[in-house]
Amino acid sequence: MGIDRSKVLHSAQLFASKGQFDAAINEWKKLSAESPGDGSIHNSIGELHLKRNSTADAVASFIQAANAFRAEGATLKAIATFKKVLKLDPSRYDMYRFLGDLNAERGLLSSAVQDYLTLGKHYLKERKTKEALDIYKKIVSQDPSNLDAQQRVAELCVQENMQDEATRVYLQLGRERSGQQRYAEAKEAYESVLRIDPSNSEAQQFIEHYRKTGGTPPPRTTKPRARAGLHGAATFDAAEWTRTTTSFRPQRPQRCASTNSATAAWLAPRGARGEREG
Repeated sequence: MGIDRSKVLHSAQLFASKGQFDAAINEWKKLSAESPGDGSIHNSIGELHLKRNSTADAVASFIQAANAFRAEGATLKAIATFKKVLKLDPSRYDMYRFLGDLNAERGLLSSAVQDYLTLGKHYLKERKTKEALDIYKKIVSQDPSNLDAQQRVAELCVQENMQDEATRVYLQLGRERSGQQRYAEAKEAYESVLRIDPSNSEAQQFIEHYRKTGGTPPPRTTKPRARAGLHGAATFDAAEWTRTTTSFRPQRPQRCASTNSATAAWLAPRGARGEREG
């Protein structure tokens, strides 16, 4: 036979009004035992713990309440309660993961990324590289265009000895930065690839071009071919760029006539280029 909820609730309120907070909490716990998934009950218990100056117990109850609200689908209540936990105990950085997840569910990606960044930076400070890597991967999944987060993922993969994944992410960084004409930064990404895999042909070709041209991009008459990025987004294909430009041989000028691109001229020796322009 179930308890008389109205009677128990009345007793809890009566004890609380008399300042008998422990007794009031015991009454609320009777209700929570019968309805463990009711967030409002755990929230009320948390408020009573605050009145008895027991912050740790209050935090524990509020976390139970927030998880219950989330399970109920009461997202805004869950967010408000997780924030209440952080206000009481700012060291509970794990709450930022929950806040990030909830904001992502609501479609508030910028807020989600900010929550994840706060947690990620904390993990970096605490030198928890595995945890930090997991969080920065979450950031990239929410914001694939965030190249700073991709950079951090690559660096953490190196620290965790995940060389293949680090190489993949650095290559992607090189391609995307090339596509944005951020050639110096692309060079840094490709140099990171070569530190891991000195025989990587794509990185070798890019670095060779960069050294020959001083990082000056060629004028283009056609759009570069796009390829799928880490998360399906179109990005500049640096490998194709390097293949296109390296195919030109300045010592065989007859090929210039068939090359409808200024890229070839970009690769020509500066003296030869000056003669043609003159």
